Amino acid sequence: MRILFVDDDEIFSGLLKSSFSDRHYIVDSARDGQEGWEFVETYNYDLIVLDVMLPKLDGISFCRQLRAKGVQALILLLTARDTTNDKIMGLDAGADDYVVKSIPLPELEARIRALLRRKSTSLSVLLEWGSLKLDPVKNEVCYSDIKLNLTVKEYSLLELLMRNNDKIHSQSSIINQIWSLEDEVPSGDTLRTLIKRLRQKLKVVGAIDLIETVYSLGYRLNPALQKIVSNRDDYSASEQVLTNSKKQLDLEVKIAEAKSRLIEQIVILEEDTEIFLKDIFSDGKRQKVRNRAHKLIGSLGILALPQASEIAARIEMLVAEENYQLLRKLIQELHLLVLHTDASKINFPKNTLDIHPVTENNNLLKEGKVRLLIVGDDKELCDRIIVEAAAQDIITVIAIDTQLALEAVERICPDIIVLDISTANIIDKVLFFLERLSIYSPPIPILVLISHDNFVDRLTLARRQVRGFLRKPITPQSILETVNQVLKPTKKTEAKIMILDDDNLVLRFVKVLLEPWGLQVNTLNKPLQFWQEIENITPDLLILDIQMPDINGIELCQMIRNESKWAWIPILILTGDRSSETIQNVFAAGADDFVSKPVIAPELVTRVLNRLERSRLLREQAEIDTLTGLFNRHRSTVDLERLLRLAKQYQQPFCLVTLSIDNLAQINRNYGHQIGDQILRQLAYTLQQELRNEDIIARWDGAEFVVGMYGITRSDGVEWLAEILELITLIEFSIANSEKIHATFSAGVTQFPDDGSEIRTLYQVAGIALEKAKQNGGNRVFSSNWQPLKTQPIPVFDVVLLHQDSPLAMTIMQALAMRGYHAHWLQDVDNIFTILGGNSPSLYGKVILLADNLSKLSGLEILSNFKKDKINRRSKILWLSYESSYQSIEVEQALSLGCFDYINLPCNISAFMQRINQAFQ
Repeated sequence: MRILFVDDDEIFSGLLKSSFSDRHYIVDSARDGQEGWEFVETYNYDLIVLDVMLPKLDGISFCRQLRAKGVQALILLLTARDTTNDKIMGLDAGADDYVVKSIPLPELEARIRALLRRKSTSLSVLLEWGSLKLDPVKNEVCYSDIKLNLTVKEYSLLELLMRNNDKIHSQSSIINQIWSLEDEVPSGDTLRTLIKRLRQKLKVVGAIDLIETVYSLGYRLNPALQKIVSNRDDYSASEQVLTNSKKQLDLEVKIAEAKSRLIEQIVILEEDTEIFLKDIFSDGKRQKVRNRAHKLIGSLGILALPQASEIAARIEMLVAEENYQLLRKLIQELHLLVLHTDASKINFPKNTLDIHPVTENNNLLKEGKVRLLIVGDDKELCDRIIVEAAAQDIITVIAIDTQLALEAVERICPDIIVLDISTANIIDKVLFFLERLSIYSPPIPILVLISHDNFVDRLTLARRQVRGFLRKPITPQSILETVNQVLKPTKKTEAKIMILDDDNLVLRFVKVLLEPWGLQVNTLNKPLQFWQEIENITPDLLILDIQMPDINGIELCQMIRNESKWAWIPILILTGDRSSETIQNVFAAGADDFVSKPVIAPELVTRVLNRLERSRLLREQAEIDTLTGLFNRHRSTVDLERLLRLAKQYQQPFCLVTLSIDNLAQINRNYGHQIGDQILRQLAYTLQQELRNEDIIARWDGAEFVVGMYGITRSDGVEWLAEILELITLIEFSIANSEKIHATFSAGVTQFPDDGSEIRTLYQVAGIALEKAKQNGGNRVFSSNWQPLKTQPIPVFDVVLLHQDSPLAMTIMQALAMRGYHAHWLQDVDNIFTILGGNSPSLYGKVILLADNLSKLSGLEILSNFKKDKINRRSKILWLSYESSYQSIEVEQALSLGCFDYINLPCNISAFMQRINQAFQ
């Protein structure tokens, strides 16, 4: 991970940098806001630690500019100002946390580590590649349980390769990510030496050839040494790449299915043309003929009939130009050409055109990689795009003109095309190129590069799938940023389709048609195997042929609707009989829709996608709580079980929390359900804002919420929920007559494996802790191991506070009670030793919080007496030192007198409670 410290205190920054560099973080430091901003524009950081009072650009403004720019890095603000307004200003500016100086270095380090943990999106802490394991928490690397002794740079390099194991890392990419800006810029030889040294250490423990060199591209982990491989990775490259022979077979299928339909359309064109030629002044009839011809251009193009497609284009052009002499002849020629076309005799051009992919063909369709086709002859720009794209793991193919580009589209199936029309007046060829691309389904998004003096009809291009215009000169980074933006919203969630038909040609046709839309298509040609296959596949949608041997589609549809497990699934029926009786029978059997044969590609795609979307919406309505937008009990249980399995697999803690709004029924009665609903929505929103993305948050019933947190211990869970409770108590809810009320909640916290190994058991234990919290007045977060106060033979308190009356002491007592601590506030300084010391004390405190500014006696005097009475042997004493009286010598004296630890005041209440928690651990 990469961290940036921006602070004008060079000593402070130096200490932090040294500390975190030793923990294998990449650390940069800046002395003022302007220098820090230049760093941010150069690198991507995981965490930025900002001093508020900075020269040139203050921390608050820095923070606001970062968020306005869309930077998602974690931000921690450091300041000596501790007012509520300052904190609110910092957090509103976009900071993730706010720490007041002077804070001890170990505590600040702990806060930074906790912040990085809290927002971490990785569920599995342990990184693995075959027998190689890297533990980022312990900063350890093992191969076959043999620990490796690595330098900071060796560790950082290996972590980079393991975290991004699906990428090839160029030399420049590695240097940018594991060397800080303040390091001396390494040469390529330095990096090669580092890799050689790391390989030697890996070789010693048996990890030979673990780091692979990919010629001219960079380095990656050797895929052959990864023992656990997903099913998708098992597919060979030959199965991934769509060969020309397979494409030819697919087109033959489409011709066989659609040939009669095309001839029918041509006959209709002939009839409409004869009607039009009798009334050539009718604009409506002319447009009708033109539309018929235009539709045929695309249909014939799909079927790889370029000559027929060109004839249809000439027919459309003649009608537009009002040149009618050749119309009849061309239409007859088109009719005969299509009529005598034999699918088996269609010849496809061989792949002999000059196309230069930057990687080998068997990698072109690798799962998850973006395929970019660049069309243009600007060699300098193309070369720069190739370099930048390789760093982003984007596969790039170059075609110098539109003719070569069409061949490239057939060969690599690009995800997006960048078309450069800035260097020549080629608009006619461009329009023809775009027209040919219009036959592809799903449509291929296109970005067009134009120059400042290049005037084009943007509307004409936009109507032909052009998604954006970029003006040259432009950087490769800007082009690829736009590419990523265009592709991001078009990425579709995969769904599983199962189609049952005894005609293998139909099965192949539907499979080829639907898979480009991100759908997993499973085919079956034996109806008697249906029930076995549906259990194995668990599809999201069924397509059934109406006429099959053994059983027809209508009968099977009725059986599915009578099976409770599958009654919900959307069903489409394929039928060649469009009579009203058949259609009525289809819907009466429970089908959701039907598609006529021969299948029309756009119609089938549209109907399938619409049914899937409708099914998804219905499922969401069944799984999501409409009031809060959270998952309900049924859906969240599945996700909680998943996290629990991960915890068992990786031997990590798992924290389950149940929490409930206090007195929600009374709030509804007194102020109306609208206020109660507002409180529920606010709690759901706050939980989502404060917890991590991977944490499971659900509303199970009424006022009850359930939270699951992977990798979080019970004590950390109590503290986290208590912090959220403190936020909730600050929120005001407006009621009638401008009055305002506050809401609280109570919670019970459990942990796997201490409290159980199943979700149901953890939930039951958490429910018991929740009830205890409510019985003790609510507004509390109790751990599952909470017990009532022990009073015999004397009261045994968790915490005893020795502090004079003050708002801070009140806050400490409230925070302790909120977290389930049994606390006692002792203000009677005169009787301290009688109450706590001697042979018969009247109460006992496991932890004693001792303020250094008590009246009559100083804190050091009290500590001295505690040592004489041996109180420090049975209680852990925490010294509360105020900034005004803080001297290192006093702290040393306090520690020498038996003080367990010290806390500088004032400080954040969360940090204060974490120090107390450490004392109990």
